[in-house]
Amino acid sequence: MTTSTPPASLKQKTLAALPWAAAVTGLGGAAAINQTMPNTVDTNTAALGLAIAGLVASSKILGNAAEDFGNKTGMPGAALGVMLGFMSSVPELAVTINACLQGEAGLGIGNVTGSNIANPFLAMALPMMIFGMKVADGTIDNMSYDNRFMVGAGLMIPALAMADQFGLASMDMVNVMPGYAMLGLLGAYVYGKVKGWDKPKLALARPAPVKPVPAEPSPLPKDIEKSLIKRLEQLAAENEGKIAAADPVTNETFDALEKKLGTEIPAAERETYLQKYAGPLARMGIGAAGLIAAADLIVNNGTLAATGAGFDPTLVGTIAVAVGTSLPEIFINIDAFARKKYDQAFGNVLGSNVFNVLMIAGVAAVYLKADLPEAFQLLNEDGGVNLKGVVNDGFLIAATLYMGALAKNPAAASKYARLIGAAGVGAYAGFTGLSYVLGG
Repeated sequence: MTTSTPPASLKQKTLAALPWAAAVTGLGGAAAINQTMPNTVDTNTAALGLAIAGLVASSKILGNAAEDFGNKTGMPGAALGVMLGFMSSVPELAVTINACLQGEAGLGIGNVTGSNIANPFLAMALPMMIFGMKVADGTIDNMSYDNRFMVGAGLMIPALAMADQFGLASMDMVNVMPGYAMLGLLGAYVYGKVKGWDKPKLALARPAPVKPVPAEPSPLPKDIEKSLIKRLEQLAAENEGKIAAADPVTNETFDALEKKLGTEIPAAERETYLQKYAGPLARMGIGAAGLIAAADLIVNNGTLAATGAGFDPTLVGTIAVAVGTSLPEIFINIDAFARKKYDQAFGNVLGSNVFNVLMIAGVAAVYLKADLPEAFQLLNEDGGVNLKGVVNDGFLIAATLYMGALAKNPAAASKYARLIGAAGVGAYAGFTGLSYVLGG
């Protein structure tokens, strides 16, 4: 007896359409306020809220499409998480570039560092506090490669600030070459991921994989044959149904399979395979475009609202805008924890924090000539302690080490997941309170 996939229910279609409707409403509403109303604290704050709503909705579109793409290509959960981390760093990139171009380097660099504080203490800690975490030994793949880069990247900006205080380097990021170093490390990180340097061993103990029994030579690539043949044999037995393979194929692959299996594959099923990437890739592009538009609205309205209210733009960058641009990571991780996809959550934060510093701060330093703001210096011009710098650098170090410890041994952390999550959220609350007091 054959079966077919039931059509999506009205509820499913409605839920799928909600992010699109929210993105249009949020981005359109914010743009309409900016075009039709005068710039005041109230109007800019309202537009900022709508822009953040549009950003959240766009991130949901992007996250769903990226996960769909990852699932269809058979991408491991941790690697998919890193890809989502890169995608969710698009808002930080757009905000930082826009801020630096508009002469607001404090807001731009503050957004990078603020996001790297918010990601561990909110995007990782908040879902842990809400859902808990159950991770047994051997259930999460190696994350030590990403973790090392995340820790190293997270400590670079405090290290620059400390080097400046001891006369070892100038705060001008271009003159001391750290911007080029960041982009070089980014290239090394991406190259290592492509070459599979993160896969020689597992971070947690796992039994050795069973070697497959040698088979006759096949005209198909080994990474395609196993899953594809299984699905096509099922199709041949049922004579109907949709193929939903997780491997890339071409028409030549189908020709070889028809010859190997002695089964004709319907043209419609070929199209299901050959076009399966078009939809997710198109949605990823739309989601990224929405994130960029939202980021532009956020930086403009955030700066105007802060100026009107008398706040330091760096404070707005490290808290309000940073949280706004970290909402993609937060919502991606809440969804991942709800589905118990912990490897995606870890990969999302690790990847995002790496890209925030090495890609975004690197681009800001090399191409936009951005300096590190005074809010990250440890001493004032008169030699006194700069409390803003102590708070910003100190919490960035703490958040980096917090995430590094979690990723090093998630199984041990899972035993006290809610407590550790509450500690992270409490730390972010303390950072917000101190920043407000010092920057208000």
